[in-house]
Amino acid sequence: MIRLRFPLVIEILRNVSIFNEASDELLVHASNLFFSFQVERDEAICRVGELGRKLFIIRSGQVRISITDPGNGHEITLNYLGPGDYFGEMSLLTGEPVSANVTATLPTTLSALSGEDFNRLCEENPILYRGMSLTLSHRLRETNLKRFESRRGQIIRITADRLESDLAVFYEQIRRIALHFHAVVHNRILVVIPVPDKAGFEEEIWLPQGIAPAKDANESPDLPDHLEQAQRLCSDLADRMKGHSFYLASRDPGVDVLFWSETTPESGAGGNQPLNEILSCLRDVYRHLLVAQITQTFDEVLADFQPDDHVALLIDLSSEASQRPATEEEYNRWVPEGNRYPPARGEMNWVLSRTSLDRLQHLAGKVRAGFPEKNRLHILLLHHGTRPLLDLPLIKMTFLEASVHPLPLDAPENHRENQPPVTPPVSTAIHLSRNPERSLGRIARDLGGRRVGLALGGGGARGLAHIGVIKVLEDEGIPLDLLAGSSFGSVVAAAYGVGRSAQRLVDDMRHHWKALGNFLLDILDYNIPRTALLRGRKIRRMIEIAMADEMIEECPIPVYVVCTDLITGHEIVLDRGRLGKAIWASGSLPGIFSPVRWGSHLLVDGAVLNKVPARVLREKGADLILAVNVTPERDTGLEDSNNSSRHIKRWLSRIPALERFFQGPNIMRILSRSLSISGLHQSRIHSDTIDVEIKPHIENFDFLRFDLYDQIVEAGMEATRQALPEIRAALENNHG
Repeated sequence: MIRLRFPLVIEILRNVSIFNEASDELLVHASNLFFSFQVERDEAICRVGELGRKLFIIRSGQVRISITDPGNGHEITLNYLGPGDYFGEMSLLTGEPVSANVTATLPTTLSALSGEDFNRLCEENPILYRGMSLTLSHRLRETNLKRFESRRGQIIRITADRLESDLAVFYEQIRRIALHFHAVVHNRILVVIPVPDKAGFEEEIWLPQGIAPAKDANESPDLPDHLEQAQRLCSDLADRMKGHSFYLASRDPGVDVLFWSETTPESGAGGNQPLNEILSCLRDVYRHLLVAQITQTFDEVLADFQPDDHVALLIDLSSEASQRPATEEEYNRWVPEGNRYPPARGEMNWVLSRTSLDRLQHLAGKVRAGFPEKNRLHILLLHHGTRPLLDLPLIKMTFLEASVHPLPLDAPENHRENQPPVTPPVSTAIHLSRNPERSLGRIARDLGGRRVGLALGGGGARGLAHIGVIKVLEDEGIPLDLLAGSSFGSVVAAAYGVGRSAQRLVDDMRHHWKALGNFLLDILDYNIPRTALLRGRKIRRMIEIAMADEMIEECPIPVYVVCTDLITGHEIVLDRGRLGKAIWASGSLPGIFSPVRWGSHLLVDGAVLNKVPARVLREKGADLILAVNVTPERDTGLEDSNNSSRHIKRWLSRIPALERFFQGPNIMRILSRSLSISGLHQSRIHSDTIDVEIKPHIENFDFLRFDLYDQIVEAGMEATRQALPEIRAALENNHG
């Protein structure tokens, strides 16, 4: 923190409830006790559990007030404060630890009053004790209200940047999203549709099968409780909001629809105030509300954004002008190792046109400038399944902090649901762009906070079992929305997350790793042991080939690479930058491979601090976490029983001069096992973070035996098959 001295503006201090009844002289005296300082963007000012004992007043800039949900580890934003706002008074008054995190979201200037100075001020001026009592009473009431608010429904506003398709197309996509959303969250969904003419609209869009309209509440005494309660609220709203009409009906299983029209707009308030009042009432009945604001511009929705809202932005790329045929160079750029998987004869691949790219860049600029909560923005890309989005990673790079999903309007004939594709997809981007059901499932889990994460632990060649785990999960239709890996686990997470299908993952990893063998026998790989014993030539070359030009942030499945910083001793989670360099850093076993420079960090193996990074996924928003632990409780490989060179070593050890040299395990095994023992301890500590742990039986495989590729992969497959009932039960229970 850089300390600066500024005169305190007394008018700001007057707004602090503690000083409401203070005289001008007392305010002047109090202002002289404050000191001012500046903090940079993203700098923490207070953290939960710290002893604050300071009153802070914001002179310029902005701060974010947040807490961590103990249930799922998500960071929840409570509020944003700006110039003239204050915080920290409760810690100052009670002496209790800070109850929320406070982080600067802009370069911010603050003025602070210490607890010691405040106590002396109160002793000299008892009038302040009355202000303290009023403050405590007010805060208690706010706490009770927040407790009530936390039980209210989630609002997701759905809008579009512009309408190129028929309006009916957009509303049909909202209907599809709502149905999948209900299947994910297991709660009734309310879709709110503001329309100028509810009758004609309802029949055309929401009743494609000609379902008869629902009866009024007074004609059907057997209505579900939630619908009856919502009907009463709508009736009350109609009485209070003259000029507004409501029609509430249950259309699809688990989904209710409210058609609302403002028949006399001049009688109501401007902007979205009537709509927000409606939503505020209905949030008490429904846990999730999808609000179709298609006829409003993205700018209008942003202007009305509430702190706990989510926004789904539909971008229509269905016109022919939105895409163009991909060149061979573009195909090789966006398909991992595209040269090994050339397109079939006559196969066409598509990328965004220059006009579409400019349009997306313009939208991304609006988001950066005006959207306060990037992680509450969801980009949905409408396109035809016959023109899959080959360059989906490029769009993810454009909207860095938002979630990005393809939303195919249809599926090609050879990619219909429950039918295997004629040829396996060469990339995840193409697979999602051709499969509406899979894409809708990912969208629903993202919107509902029900994402599934897979944490892959370190373990050298034993980590090849991760490949078998992923193969079975994908074959069985188990969704994976987030990936995190430490050490060799990061290699597999990256290879899958960057866009390989499970079968491609099996084939590609076999191609690169099976022939590696025991790299300790590569004499040319040894280094002058100042910072590392080995150069890692072969492994580096494989990673460079497999991950050429790939960036972490463009992975179709988000990947988090876990490393350890030697300088600070902290865990570092990499989610941006060169993917190949990141996984090399995550697997740099200290003393064996050189540390990796990453900005101001000096990175080594992530398993030093976090063997199986389940907690990372929780912090990144995963609601259900599957973890793969390939660290054996007992390591028989230390005795070299499975080493192919044991006969040679046994013969050489008969030479007296070499006898002691070959006694006991080598340095690589000692260091690796030391980290594994630490990892076992960590796994036990953080076991409550994991919903389902998969533990392949790899005790008899040496951690250097990459040549046993197929056997180790099969061990991962077998362990996953055995865990499937537990995984399916966890998925079924993964709802609010």
